[in-house]
Amino acid sequence: MRINKILWLIPIVFLSISCNISQSTENAIEENFSDENVIDENATQVEILYEEDFEKRLKRVVQEKTEQPIFALYDVIGLKEEDSYAYVFTGEMVEESGDTMFQGALWYANRQDSILLMDKIETFAFEPVMIEENNHLLLNISSNLQESAKSYIWAVIDHKPQLVLETFDSCFIDNGLLASVKSFISNSAGGRIWQRYYLYWDYNKQSYQNYDIKEITEEEFLSYENAQTVRDEVEAAIKEDSKQSLHSVDLNVGSHFDYSYFKCDNGIIYVNYVITTDSDILYYYSIFMERNGSVVLEERQYYDVYEKGYVVEYETGR
Repeated sequence: MRINKILWLIPIVFLSISCNISQSTENAIEENFSDENVIDENATQVEILYEEDFEKRLKRVVQEKTEQPIFALYDVIGLKEEDSYAYVFTGEMVEESGDTMFQGALWYANRQDSILLMDKIETFAFEPVMIEENNHLLLNISSNLQESAKSYIWAVIDHKPQLVLETFDSCFIDNGLLASVKSFISNSAGGRIWQRYYLYWDYNKQSYQNYDIKEITEEEFLSYENAQTVRDEVEAAIKEDSKQSLHSVDLNVGSHFDYSYFKCDNGIIYVNYVITTDSDILYYYSIFMERNGSVVLEERQYYDVYEKGYVVEYETGR
């Protein structure tokens, strides 16, 4: 009789032990998961503290050499401490002749030291851009004086800051690409000429180079699947613009379109539109992107009769 009671109790004991083991395992998993969360949270806090400490250090090494206040900081955090650095602007915005202007300087800084890159910066438009592809800094200096605006690009090569581009052309990021616009007066064309190009960073030469631009025939352009359609769309938009512009022209009477086509090595295709009327010549151009045998209209830019905008052939090395 006693043996039967013992045998009856055995499954209950095993069931109880099994439940306890299962519960212990779950608790252990929960504790480990909680510990991992704590570790992740602590790691995040360490990263935040490191970045805050790093930024303070960068500001301090700059302020050790100048009395100008810190105005802006663009940092690059590398995989190693020695690869981390920042471009630091010191100075302030001031009022001049009714306009707001940034006056200051540009520095390169790491945890050990700072180097003055550019002193006495004066610009009405303060919009530095970090080129994400290679962490280069693009700075445009604008001025009220004719032909005085310039573009600068700095790079850090072998832990040393270098000025890798200085030009009177206006540089900017266009659809993720570095674009450059050359502007000049042309007596033969009867106005100001705007020519747009695209640049790429040549890792072998360690400098910026222009993509080649080659003129293509109308037959080559129209060989793209939808080229005729998108060109007609631009023509229609040009005609609509001409009606609403200050120099309203009826392009349906006594006028005709002439075209030229230029293809850039990065897949961009320019189409120049030269419209001859009874009284004047109008210049337009549109920008297309080649994609899988078709062309996509990226931008259409309009210039009135005083500002001629078009593209010409450009070969690298000119």
